[in-house]
Amino acid sequence: MDFASTLRKARKKTGITQKALANELNVTPAMIAQYETGKRKPRKETLAKIAEALHVGYGYTKAGEPYLYDFKNVVAFSQEDQDAFIKMAKEIAGYSDDDRRDHLLYNFNSVNDEGKQKIVEYSEDIASNEKYKE
Repeated sequence: MDFASTLRKARKKTGITQKALANELNVTPAMIAQYETGKRKPRKETLAKIAEALHVGYGYTKAGEPYLYDFKNVVAFSQEDQDAFIKMAKEIAGYSDDDRRDHLLYNFNSVNDEGKQKIVEYSEDIASNEKYKE
């Protein structure tokens, strides 16, 4: 999912209007509309304010594209799903920690809500497993 769609979805989920968000960010409602249609990308400072206003996290892909993420919904995962997540994590093992984080968050933002729930649960299962602790 691209930034524009993610922003629109997060804003609507929060129940805030474009005008209200614009007022909070000290920008025009037209600017919010341009972010939501993909005509413009927010500056770093503005992206941080957007994330704070919508109660989500934010980051940038390796290509410099902004993204928003939300880890609120968690469900239980099968062992098969956990194995798939571990495989994906190993595939990006050659990246720096920042790159791996950005890659995982980019993937998180590229899937639907069910996929997001699976990613969150996988990461919690892996982080709590003694086999993977540093």
